[in-house]
Amino acid sequence: MVIDTPTYETAKQSAQNLSDLHYRNDYVTNVKGTNSSPAITVDTERARLANFNQSDVRYLPFSLLFWG
Repeated sequence: MVIDTPTYETAKQSAQNLSDLHYRNDYVTNVKGTNSSPAITVDTERARLANFNQSDVRYLPFSLLFWG
């Protein structure tokens, strides 16, 4: 029995395309735009403060030499 005929391959690709179409339609209708993450989270705020503190520690002694 030969399975890899052109008709079989076309039918298989058509079934895959239909499945993708249903998946995308379900996503666009039920999921897209309904969930978003907040701009500021605990982790992003912690990272921002750590970056600020590191920058402050690095440049503060130099600024005190010139301005203090």
